[in-house]
Amino acid sequence: MKRLKKSHEYMYKITHVGELLLAIVILIAIIISGVSLVLELTQFSFTHLDISAFTQFLANGLSLAVGIEFVKMLCKYTPETVVEILMFAIARQMIVEHLQLSQMFIGVCAIAVLCAVRKYLISVSKDSES
Repeated sequence: MKRLKKSHEYMYKITHVGELLLAIVILIAIIISGVSLVLELTQFSFTHLDISAFTQFLANGLSLAVGIEFVKMLCKYTPETVVEILMFAIARQMIVEHLQLSQMFIGVCAIAVLCAVRKYLISVSKDSES
C-alpha cells in the first residue's frame, strides 16, 4: 500500500515538472512573439492605417495575453486562473472576430457567468477555507 502511494506521489511530481517545463517553453515562445509584435508595431504606417493589419495586430497581442494567462494556469492551479484564462479567451474571440449579434450576446453572457462564478463561488470558497 505504501509503495502504491509513493508511486502516485512520484508520478504527480513528474507530471508537475513536465507542466513547468511546458510552461517555460510556452513562455519562451511568448517572449519571442512579443518581440516580433513590437517590431511589427514599428513598421505600422499610422497615417494610412489598414484596418485588417490592425485587426491582425490586435489578434496577435490578445493571443499573447491568453498565452500568458495559460502559463500562469500551468504554474499555479487555482480556480481564479482558470476563470481568468476563460475570460481572456472569450473576450479575445469577441474583439478580434467579427461575430454575429447572437454570438456576441452569448459571449457577453459567458463572461457575465464567469464574473459571477469568480465573485460568488470562488470568493465564498476562499472565505470558508480561511
